[in-house]
Amino acid sequence: MLLIIPIFVMDSYFSSGKISYAQNTDGLGQHYAALQYIREYQHKIVNGIANGTLFQIPHFCYTLGQGADPLTTLNAYDFLDPICWISVALFPNRLTRSYKLMIWIKVFLSGEAFCLYSNYIRKTDGWRTAMGGLLYSFFNIEYFFYFPNFMHGCYLFPVILWSIEVLMKENRKAPLAAVTFYSFLTNYYFFYSNVILSMVYLCIRLLCKKSTVSENIQICKNVCAAYLVGGLLSGVVLFPTVHAFLNNYRIGLTTGYIESPFLYPMNFYKQLFVHLGKFHGMFAYLTVIDGIPLGLICLFLLIMQKGNQWKIMKIATVSSLLIMCIPLCGRVLNGFAYAANRWSYPFALAVAMVYVGLVDKLCKLEKKQLIVLTMMVTIYMCIAHSIGGNSSDGYSYDVLLLLTVLVLWAVNTVPLFKAHGNLILGEVTILSVIVGICVICSPAYGNYIKEFMSVDDLNAYYTTPSISKVRGSANQKEFYRVEKRETNLNIECANQVRGTTFWWSIMDKSFQRYCTDLQLNTLAMNCELRGLDGRRALLDLAAVKYYTTNSPDNEEVPVGYKKIEDGLYGNTHYLGSAFLYKNSILRKDALKMNPLNRQEAMLQGVMTDAKIHNIKTIKPKKRMTALPYKVETKDVDLTQKRISVKKEKGALILHFKKPMKGELYLWLNGLKIKEADKSMCSLIFGTSSDIWCRGQKKGDLRISDYEKKSTEQSPYSFWYAPRDGVTYYLGKSEEGYDSIKIVFAKPAEYTYKSISVYENDTAKYMEDISKLTPCRNISIGNDTVSGSVECSENEVLFLSIPYSTGWSAKVDGEKTSIVKANGMYMAIPLTPGKHHIQLKYSTPWLRAGILTSLMTISGILIYQVIRIKRRSKSAEHETQIRL
Repeated sequence: MLLIIPIFVMDSYFSSGKISYAQNTDGLGQHYAALQYIREYQHKIVNGIANGTLFQIPHFCYTLGQGADPLTTLNAYDFLDPICWISVALFPNRLTRSYKLMIWIKVFLSGEAFCLYSNYIRKTDGWRTAMGGLLYSFFNIEYFFYFPNFMHGCYLFPVILWSIEVLMKENRKAPLAAVTFYSFLTNYYFFYSNVILSMVYLCIRLLCKKSTVSENIQICKNVCAAYLVGGLLSGVVLFPTVHAFLNNYRIGLTTGYIESPFLYPMNFYKQLFVHLGKFHGMFAYLTVIDGIPLGLICLFLLIMQKGNQWKIMKIATVSSLLIMCIPLCGRVLNGFAYAANRWSYPFALAVAMVYVGLVDKLCKLEKKQLIVLTMMVTIYMCIAHSIGGNSSDGYSYDVLLLLTVLVLWAVNTVPLFKAHGNLILGEVTILSVIVGICVICSPAYGNYIKEFMSVDDLNAYYTTPSISKVRGSANQKEFYRVEKRETNLNIECANQVRGTTFWWSIMDKSFQRYCTDLQLNTLAMNCELRGLDGRRALLDLAAVKYYTTNSPDNEEVPVGYKKIEDGLYGNTHYLGSAFLYKNSILRKDALKMNPLNRQEAMLQGVMTDAKIHNIKTIKPKKRMTALPYKVETKDVDLTQKRISVKKEKGALILHFKKPMKGELYLWLNGLKIKEADKSMCSLIFGTSSDIWCRGQKKGDLRISDYEKKSTEQSPYSFWYAPRDGVTYYLGKSEEGYDSIKIVFAKPAEYTYKSISVYENDTAKYMEDISKLTPCRNISIGNDTVSGSVECSENEVLFLSIPYSTGWSAKVDGEKTSIVKANGMYMAIPLTPGKHHIQLKYSTPWLRAGILTSLMTISGILIYQVIRIKRRSKSAEHETQIRL
């Protein structure tokens, strides 16, 4: 019941302000969106059972970005976690309640998991174990609310350690194999981290265990065998997820802190030291360690302990803290991406275990020990304040720390209090947790609540009117996509609309390469694409039929889109999801062009990495014309290679000699923002700044919400997108644009190669489009593409479906290869004549995973049968001997 305390207190802050549990960045755009997708998947399963089409539920979903596999894309968001599914099933029409329940259950289970492990390791009073579970839950509570689907490892980590202890003491492998199976099945990404951390734990245990080398080797073999069996059992999910991870953009991407693999900036260590004595986490490199005074005092007391019985606890605590201090460890544990400490819960577990082991000793301290503890607390507070102080929580932690020290003096020296020492320290622990949550959530101090969406804003985010208009006006049987002006990420999957935005951690590297090659301004982060910037060439290639906007002025509607009703526009030259190319171009030739001419080149010929047999290869022609301009600066120093922004909203204004009436593009070639301070502690984002651009008519100097925007980040940002510049589509004005205004959000230093403005040749664009032959007889269904195509010569069938090795193709019943086209889509070479096309999708490595899982189950059953028979024979043999 104690574990309900932090939930109840924290919920009171959310409920009183009608605040949802969806944090306004990742929680809103990813974790809550994943839960919405689970709800839609549940509906498909129910309908599939009712209609007898259960096995026709798609493996490839077109509402995840432009198309992705939900099994692998959403695995990091607990897609197969029963907790998520049960939470959604209980409140299918009140998803905010489902989201809240999911978090509550995970917080509760983290405490229960700690109790399971602690009781097995150390037989203590129930109240001490419960208090330890309470602390473990509280230490991680901020992270639970920020990233609920990323806390899968937190509540399973103690269970993994418990199962290792069971294996070591009882030689039972089944618990470890079972928890491995469950972990891999529900969230491979974070169990990967737990495997590494648990092996560190095993090494510490064996180091402190009095046993022979051969016994230790046997234990390691048994642990590895249990991991292997559990992993093979979960092969049905593990194999496809590993395949997706290996093809993910993160592999080999160097972002985040890159100065040293072994040391963070000194400021990080200073702040880490300070935050050991704070209620709320520091969040630098995603390091979250909430704490209470008694936890800190127990750490000080651990230092004073002597004897081998405390050796393992000291090593475990120091090791968990040390791992957080090494960037290379953070990078390895984070899937070889950026260095991060999102797995800081092992340190929380160590502190909670120290509390359980030593809290009883706090009631039996000698006067000398009390003096030493008091001195240690005093010295710590002095150093912490000299470094950076604890004033951010209103000195509440300091006050409670001093009061806790006074309580310790009272329970150890005053007879009245001494008789009830354990009870008093338990009450102090509970009070500390309550005060800590109040400090974290209070608007006067931590103001944690401001990071979360109100219930009304959350519902409005996912029910934007423009998307509703598409669902009401469009032909749902036809395959098409929607580009929306507003950057409400991932709302397409919640509304079952095929769109162009994407924000999930597992993104195929081809998709990211496509965005960086074109230097899209909408690539806000390396895993976040805010659409295709309204560029009609890219929209046509992506089969975008509708453009939506909530703007009352209907601003920035792409050229070629005709108004259907307010906020909804249709593509007047819609090519469809399949069309034929007569020519091809090589990617290496396209890369010699600037990114704007490159996007137009993909309409002249299908772009591939290698030549296609019997298809004419051409050199792409430039369709963009560079325009002359004169530069005016406002609070910006501009040199040949450097832009120095002096004030907020400093600007560059590019003036034309006469109004430009064509489609305008802006290219900031080689634009890079310089990292302002590499010694900063909170280098999660690094130095970053927004840039707004708009075409201006004469006398129109406004800055509104509808400028084209990019977010420039230094490589020190976790989510840095490695593009060599940025391009913007500025649209077209009938009156003509007099100038282009580039506004920089805040002071920063940039380097660049050139600034160019281009006008697209509309006549040439329409000429290129007219040479592409739409294929209206191609039907795109669940995991299948089929239809007939007639070719007058050797041509290439282009499909607006993201390339994946899971797709296989047949032409006239014979297998044929699929070519990666235009950077991220699919194409099939065809000969003259009429052809029947058929494509099928199967999750890569899924069949191998299913086969592995079935074989492992069979092997376990056979082993158990043999084992039972051996036991029965042994029992019979013993009976005969007795007779």
